[in-house]
Amino acid sequence: MENFRLLEILKFLFQFISIAVLLLTLGSFFWRYPYLELITHFRLQYFEAAIMSFICLLFFASWSFAFVAFILIFLNGIYILPYYLPKKNSTQNVTTFPFKVMTANIEYKNLSYDKLLESVKTANPDILILQELTEVWRQNVKGLENNYAYFQTEARKGGSGLAIFSRFPIQDLEVLDFDESGRASIFCKIRLGEKLLSLLTIHPSTPMNKIQFLSRNKHFAEAAKIINAASEPKMLIGDMNTTMWSPYFSQLAADSGLRDVRIGKGLLTSWVSLFPAPFRIAIDHCLISKTIELEDVSIGDFTGSDHLPLIVDLKI
Repeated sequence: MENFRLLEILKFLFQFISIAVLLLTLGSFFWRYPYLELITHFRLQYFEAAIMSFICLLFFASWSFAFVAFILIFLNGIYILPYYLPKKNSTQNVTTFPFKVMTANIEYKNLSYDKLLESVKTANPDILILQELTEVWRQNVKGLENNYAYFQTEARKGGSGLAIFSRFPIQDLEVLDFDESGRASIFCKIRLGEKLLSLLTIHPSTPMNKIQFLSRNKHFAEAAKIINAASEPKMLIGDMNTTMWSPYFSQLAADSGLRDVRIGKGLLTSWVSLFPAPFRIAIDHCLISKTIELEDVSIGDFTGSDHLPLIVDLKI
């Protein structure tokens, strides 16, 4: 009797999960509303929950709920599939210039300075971008200046600061403020062999209320303008406080004419760092122009931050 009651509870639980995922999936299509846009970020988790529910509901012979779970697997899977379909590089029989870029949101309250430095040492990027740089963090990572001849640090309070370190010459650097949030952006050109890479790094507001939502979207619009006016090859990189499934991120990619480096390489989730990969989401991004060839994308070592670094191997 007790076993039967337990099975009934489990059956009800997975029926409840399938209905909850259905409501969240349907709600995600009304993304124009600030708070409903937030639920577009969890496609991976909806997909995982739908698979688990489908298998269990088949076991319980709950056919109608199993059918709902199957539809949810499809509805969320179509957003995930492009990130696992391999893409062929277009560059053929030409001389290329390889370089590696790493972006890391260090979390300004984080005190694990050594962990960040060790992660950078392991990844050994040619271009390093740090976000949420405060004056305390700037002092604690000054040793990076010994390894990177070219750098700009813009220390600010809270999560608004930025830094860029490069082994290659930096030209025409500008520190920009795209909105009233106080969050810095950096645009510059980096000399890579005979080419100049136009690089813009941003860290817009977390859209947890209407003002921050509008601020982030304004940040995206201004970033697209800068990228469109920049010369090839070009890159947009940083903690964008959105996943690739937000229509605002898709609009940013379309308006800037850039492509997401994750496509064909996997989801490579980066936040929250302490969670296992299937429970994280990807909010740290790199978008590149067609004139840049993608070699590899990976997630870096734990730095003590709530974000994991994003590392991209590229060629011009």
